[in-house]
Amino acid sequence: MLNRYRWALEALLDRLVGANIPLDPNSLTMIALLTSLLAPLAAWLGANPLLVALVMLSSATLDVLDGYVARKRRCATSFGAFLDSTSDRVADAAYTAAMMLCGVLKPAAALLLLTAEYLVSYA
Repeated sequence: MLNRYRWALEALLDRLVGANIPLDPNSLTMIALLTSLLAPLAAWLGANPLLVALVMLSSATLDVLDGYVARKRRCATSFGAFLDSTSDRVADAAYTAAMMLCGVLKPAAALLLLTAEYLVSYA
């Protein structure tokens, strides 16, 4: 469904960053993953929920960039796709934990959200 809007996002990214990102797609994926893990840590340490949300937004932005860079440089690989989808599931869990720790989600809602996130099919 979102693929039909990919052209608009890629046009925006072309204007903003072009191919000037000095990292390879897998490095961007790993940085996005590590950044996503900072969100529940920040929430657990009592950070302002707005800061936690900004960390989550930063991670999600990096997650968009990895695929963009792979397509622009024509260096997409099956390993990169696997790494990206696996790190997405870890990030989903991290975001859910962060929202629960910030008091945005109750534990039962977090469990339902995680269940829905893990039912996503990549077939």
